[in-house]
Amino acid sequence: MTRKFQPRLQCIQSTTGENLTEAAQIADRWKGYCENLYHDEEGNRTEQKYWEKDLYHFVQRLLVRSVRQ
Repeated sequence: MTRKFQPRLQCIQSTTGENLTEAAQIADRWKGYCENLYHDEEGNRTEQKYWEKDLYHFVQRLLVRSVRQ
């Protein structure tokens, strides 16, 4: 092991402003954020079949990384 220790902070803010630090909470917040990106002004989903697969893989990678740490 030749790398120096680099502390990491995994934290994200909720919609209400509180800090989320648990992997499941962070993944849920990202899911909600991404869902909001793909809604138009009337609340209709757009391009759902394309982004759901990508979101699933993103959340899966996020959870695997957090478990390894």
